[in-house]
Amino acid sequence: MKNAVIYARSASPDKQATHAQLEICREYARTHGYNVVAEFSDNGYSGMNFDRPAFTAMNNSRDKWATLIVYRLDKLSRNHNDCCKYRKALRDEGKQIVSIAEPQSDEIFAILEGLQGLCNNHKREVQSK
Repeated sequence: MKNAVIYARSASPDKQATHAQLEICREYARTHGYNVVAEFSDNGYSGMNFDRPAFTAMNNSRDKWATLIVYRLDKLSRNHNDCCKYRKALRDEGKQIVSIAEPQSDEIFAILEGLQGLCNNHKREVQSK
């Protein structure tokens, strides 16, 4: 059984905003054989950066888990570049992100990372002219 953590976030300070996310993620973990070692939630925080107390605490515990379960990827970050970098850092550590509402998230990330690479190459080519 893989150790997992659950992360929830909402810009609303109301704790009910993350309660539903946590419940859905708990059920997913139960039915898919994950051992949830901790839950983290940030209420009242924007997804435009990673400066969130629960997100920081979760990252400080990365040696204790192999899978990060979220309701949707935008709960991690609403900044595509940051989200891709974070996913790559986790993948490089042998960890995975599971998005409940986006079951094809690994494939989506691979496509987005490929597109980002193409855009970066194009930008370098334009700047070198």
